Amino acid sequence: MFHLLSHPEVRTFEDERCEMSYNQQAVLIRDLYSQLDGSQRIVRGIKCPIDLENTKLAMPNYQRYFPKTKFIVGIRHPVLW
Repeated sequence: MFHLLSHPEVRTFEDERCEMSYNQQAVLIRDLYSQLDGSQRIVRGIKCPIDLENTKLAMPNYQRYFPKTKFIVGIRHPVLW
C-alpha cells in the first residue's frame, strides 16, 4: 500500500475496505468517488484481503459493479517483531 499511495495517479484508502464481501457495495462506491480526489485522471483502489477469501460474494460484486477491476495481490514474508 505504501508504494501505491506514493504514485501520483493512484488514490487508495489508508485502511482496509471490505464492503464487497459483505454486500455493502453502495457504501464503497459512494466513498470511492466522494473521498478519493478525482479532479484528474486517476486510478482508485482498495485493500481487502477478505475479498480473496470470500470469493462467492465479493467476486460477483466486482464483476457487476467494477467489471474492469484489476487485482494486485501482494504477498509479504511474515515479520517477527
